Amino acid sequence: QLPTLQDLYRANSRNGNWRGIVGNPKLENEKSNSYEIRMGYKVNDRWNLNLTGYRYNIDDMVGVKTAGELGLAGQDGWFRDRYGNNIQFANNTEVATNIAEAEIQGYEFGARGKLSDSFNLAISYTNFKKAEDKTTKVRLESVPDYRATMALEYYHEKTTAVLSLSHQGKTKARPGNGVTKLDSSTLCNFYIKQQCNKDFAVYLKIANIGN
Repeated sequence: QLPTLQDLYRANSRNGNWRGIVGNPKLENEKSNSYEIRMGYKVNDRWNLNLTGYRYNIDDMVGVKTAGELGLAGQDGWFRDRYGNNIQFANNTEVATNIAEAEIQGYEFGARGKLSDSFNLAISYTNFKKAEDKTTKVRLESVPDYRATMALEYYHEKTTAVLSLSHQGKTKARPGNGVTKLDSSTLCNFYIKQQCNKDFAVYLKIANIGN
């Protein structure tokens, strides 16, 4: 998997200091091997259940470490500020980097069914039992303990609407950035599509409702 443009080139500065995560144009592509075992069960004509166990081994996974951890503290960054000045990495500047070896494993339970002719309901729960940098044995900061989702879907003739809710548990932060954990969070989105004809459709999406 290729790094995103933000992973490569993100750079925000203020008053001679880097702000947020600084991109890294030297990032390598991620390479991974994935293993899954999936079981499905049809309860009746309306409901289906599934259970999946997974394990992902990832080489050069894109993550974040401090400049101090990477030995970059005191060195000029890869980017200049809007005035053309070089800005040095501080010890606690967060920098995108490749994690040599990472492992993510856990399980996922899901259910999907019809509430009526027009409404479907889909729910899932994913447990990230293990998500760590295999070199340092530190949990990956980008992976929460768990994630639960629910989606209510509406279909009527040429109209499709989806109201989705996603809740993720606390995320453990890596040592060295002054934070031990990130609080759990909930996200609500709404999406609607109107198919006008076979070649043209109108979409509307409202993200992060209530925040």
